[in-house]
Amino acid sequence: MCDYADYRGKTPKKTDDGVFLIIAKNIRKEYIDYETSKEYVGLDEYDTIMRRGNPRVGDVIITTEAPCGHVAQLDRDDIALAQRVIKYRGKTGVIDISFLKHFLLASEFQKKYCIQQQEGL
Repeated sequence: MCDYADYRGKTPKKTDDGVFLIIAKNIRKEYIDYETSKEYVGLDEYDTIMRRGNPRVGDVIITTEAPCGHVAQLDRDDIALAQRVIKYRGKTGVIDISFLKHFLLASEFQKKYCIQQQEGL
């Protein structure tokens, strides 16, 4: 139903300017707070950092920890995603990605997901 990219791993080298890096602290319930943390990665590192899949407007992202289970939908594609973030992209004609966003925000999913993350599953 979806393609996904898990960006867990090595923390990218941060720079004073370049591509805005969305970290877990930027992701809130249903939106991205671009003011919470303003971190960047260099353009020369972007392809390496995003080798698992470049973000696109409409992709749904969810945090894996710190905080767990925060979900938002990307409203721009000129960004990079840090570790502790998983990106989902619905397959065309198979799933409405907005439905996935609301499913991930549902309290039943949130309870189960965060418990599994805490237990390392």
